[in-house]
Amino acid sequence: MPRFPVALLFVFLAPYGAQAALPAVQIPPPRIQLDVKEILSLPAENRLLVASSRVAELKPQLEKYAFDKQKDYSDRWKAVVLYAQISGKESHVFLSKALRSPEWFMRNAALAAYHEVSPSRGVSAAKLLLADEALVVRSAAIGFLEKHLDSEIREMLWNELDQPRNFRKKQSLWTRPQIVEALATAPVISELPLFVAALRDSDGRMNTAAMTALERLTSHQLDKGIKGLEAKRQAWLKWMKNNPNTRDL
Repeated sequence: MPRFPVALLFVFLAPYGAQAALPAVQIPPPRIQLDVKEILSLPAENRLLVASSRVAELKPQLEKYAFDKQKDYSDRWKAVVLYAQISGKESHVFLSKALRSPEWFMRNAALAAYHEVSPSRGVSAAKLLLADEALVVRSAAIGFLEKHLDSEIREMLWNELDQPRNFRKKQSLWTRPQIVEALATAPVISELPLFVAALRDSDGRMNTAAMTALERLTSHQLDKGIKGLEAKRQAWLKWMKNNPNTRDL
């Protein structure tokens, strides 16, 4: 039987040995294409988690989506907030554009986003939005400023109370009691006459907030047997008239 040359056998087998020694090649899985509408349909926490993993890819898509008037307004609202969440303080230019939008919900969304990413800029925005033409936006601005009350903001809110935009056909809109409720959370003694004026207002919601403030400022509590808003209001007015510190208010 003929003998097979050993050298020749090595030539044949060497490539197979070399090939077996190579590490296995890892083929990356295909990158999943993100759909903005699908992301916006997720619960808020999951939405942020997904978006945070693909920031560079999603930011331009979210911006385009947010300003697309063909899209559903609730999704556009979410897009504004999500853009800000994944961009942080870098979202200021984008949010400034949203604040100038003629659509009320875009201005509202921008204010909500500022609350999360830059409260100080949000305060500045909220001060401007106190005079917004949309009641809902003004209400959102009051709610924002309520969390940042200082002497300047308190004065602004008191001045806003009787602006014509907060009435409709001489009827008080909900922004007025909202303002008094915000100020009543931590009333200032110098504002006592203003709360008394709110107690005399024809809007019962303002009366309720005013009584809360007066109780905190004077430490006076009405008899628990007094029931009903009007009865309580009259009891407060009577008490103030008989009290030397408040009779002239």
